[in-house]
Amino acid sequence: MKFPLLCDTKHEVALAYGAWAEGGPPYPSRKSFVIGTDGKLEYVFNKVNPTNHAADLLDLFTKTKK
Repeated sequence: MKFPLLCDTKHEVALAYGAWAEGGPPYPSRKSFVIGTDGKLEYVFNKVNPTNHAADLLDLFTKTKK
């Protein structure tokens, strides 16, 4: 891949982004955060469907490239 992926084993980032509810189920919410090269949050997918999420991301990236 041409971009870094985050491994958040201590759930610190998930908690900061509201994707992990303390005291809730032992796994994070299924969300994706698109962060620009400037470090700013560009887009949030709040409800990710794994079946079509790759297509959703490609669609977003295609639209934002224009």
